Amino acid sequence: MEDELNMFDSISTLLTRNLQDVFGENDPVRRRTAIDEIFTEESVF
Repeated sequence: MEDELNMFDSISTLLTRNLQDVFGENDPVRRRTAIDEIFTEESVF
């Protein structure tokens, strides 16, 4: 049960960061930094 809660928290955090730090960021340097932190080359979104 704890693993499921941790996974939900991770997914929730990822989605929130993607929305706020990537799509909501106007500064291209900060946006690029967030993209580099969140995504990998193997990511599929």
